[in-house]
Amino acid sequence: MGVVTMEAEGSVRRHGGRYIYEELRKQILTLQLKPGAQLDEVSLAAQFGVSRSPVRDALARLISEGLVTILPNRTTLVTPFEI
Repeated sequence: MGVVTMEAEGSVRRHGGRYIYEELRKQILTLQLKPGAQLDEVSLAAQFGVSRSPVRDALARLISEGLVTILPNRTTLVTPFEI
């Protein structure tokens, strides 16, 4: 198989959920996304130019790592923490 080049628009489409996961994870760990910040699937999908499915996949992975929390009313938040 060939090497995948990183093109501005194509890279998001080719790597969808993985790219979104890595970008959100980086933003959470560097506090660009503050603890307690609400994450909206529709807004994130529009921001990354993808459908909601890769966003859901990325959020599910972040939830499993404890970086994102889903509340009973289906609101998704960056997991609050205390230093």
